[in-house]
Amino acid sequence: MSVYMTLGELAVELLSAPTSFETRSTANYAEHQLIGRKSALQYVGHTPDDIVIAIRLHGIFTDPATEMQQLNDLKDNKTVFPLVFGSGEYKGTFVLKETSVSLTHTDGEGRIIALEASLSLAEYIGDPAEPNPPGVMDAGVKINLLSEPALPDPTSPEGLLATVQTALEVAGQVAEAAEKVNNIVATAQNGDILGAVALAGSSAPGLAEMAAQLPVEEFQDLETFTALATDTGNVARNLATTRDNLNTASGLLQQSPNLSGLLSASGSMSNAVSAVASAGPALARLDAHAQVGSRLAGVTP
Repeated sequence: MSVYMTLGELAVELLSAPTSFETRSTANYAEHQLIGRKSALQYVGHTPDDIVIAIRLHGIFTDPATEMQQLNDLKDNKTVFPLVFGSGEYKGTFVLKETSVSLTHTDGEGRIIALEASLSLAEYIGDPAEPNPPGVMDAGVKINLLSEPALPDPTSPEGLLATVQTALEVAGQVAEAAEKVNNIVATAQNGDILGAVALAGSSAPGLAEMAAQLPVEEFQDLETFTALATDTGNVARNLATTRDNLNTASGLLQQSPNLSGLLSASGSMSNAVSAVASAGPALARLDAHAQVGSRLAGVTP
C-alpha cells in the first residue's frame, strides 16, 4: 500500500482510493429585498471548504479500532493539521470536525474486523485577530509533485527540510536580537552613552554571524523547481533583505559611538524583523511540504 494522504502526523494508506471523496466550496451572498423587484444579491465572502472522505478499514491490513482512535484523537484534541496527498498536492489546513463509523464485520466477541468510516474535514483559516496557523494557503496556490517529479530530496542535508529548518531557527532569533538593540538604545537615551557603546560593540559580531547563517543562496537554488518557485522566491528575497539589515545594524553598532548611530541600527533591526515576518507564511508552507516529504520517505525529521 502507498500513502494516499497525510492528516498532520497521521498517514493514511489505501489499497486504491477512498470509497468516496466529496468536496464542498460555497460562496456567500447577502440578499437585499427590493420593493416591486427581485431581490439583489451582494457577495460577502466564502465559507471554509468542507471535505467528506469515506474509507474502509480491514483487520487484514491494519487494526481498525486503533486507526479510528487516532482519527478521533485528532478531532477530540481540536488538532489543526495540514492536508497533503501522497502526490505532494497540499490542500491547506483543516480540522477533523466529525467521524462516523459503521461496523461491517466483527468476531464472536465483538472485536472489530472491518468497518466503514466517514471523515468530515473543515478548512481552518485561523482567528482573524491572530496570525494564520502554519500551512494556511492563499487561494490558487498548491504544490504538486506530479507536475514536478525532480524535487530536491527533503531528507538530505542539502535538501529542502534542512534548509527550511535552518531558516526557521535563525529567523526565530531576529526578533530577540532586535529587542536587545532596542535595550541598548534605551541605555543611551538614559544618559549612559559609554555603557551603550560597550554593549553595542559586544552585540555586533552576533548580528553578523546571524546574517551569515541565513540560507539565502540555498533558497535561490530551490527556485529552479517549478512547484516550489513561488514560495522559495518569496523566502529568498525576504531573507536577503533580513541579511542586509542585520549586516547594516552590525556595522552601525561597531562604528557609531553616539545615539544617532544606535537609532539607525535599531531601524535596521526593525526592517529585519519585518522581512522575517513577510517570509513567515511561505516558510510555513515549505516546512509542511518538507515534513510530509520526509515522512513519505520513511525518515523522522
